[in-house]
Amino acid sequence: MIKTIILLAVLAVFSGTLAEAQDAKTPMMQGLEPGADVTPNTSGSIRMMLKVQIPPEAGSKAIQEGKMGQIFSDLMQKIKPEAAYFSQEDGVRTAYFFYWVDRTYQFADIHEPLIQGLGAKVYDSYALTWDDIAEAQKDQTE
Repeated sequence: MIKTIILLAVLAVFSGTLAEAQDAKTPMMQGLEPGADVTPNTSGSIRMMLKVQIPPEAGSKAIQEGKMGQIFSDLMQKIKPEAAYFSQEDGVRTAYFFYWVDRTYQFADIHEPLIQGLGAKVYDSYALTWDDIAEAQKDQTE
């Protein structure tokens, strides 16, 4: 519950108002409620961390035009992340998403709305858990 409240408050910064963030809760928070099953079919997939940085001017314009909430809502529906965090880094609005991908062509579909709609810089990198590292070490010793 506390995580949801904090996420909604941070989303309000991204969306402009707390009312917009609460309205966006239904589609954006789907799969992120406590106890929700977010385990994807990971056969042939890789966990990714998407970092999105939005320049102040473009972000403010998107908020004023009501576009930011919709862009993030669409992204959440598309990638169905295990986790999503909204913060600031280096003085700009920054979001982090942990999600699964199984085809490289998916990156263009994920990145373009962020670049075109928000003027965002996007960074993707693989994300390993401690279990992934332990499994890799086990494989290397066999």
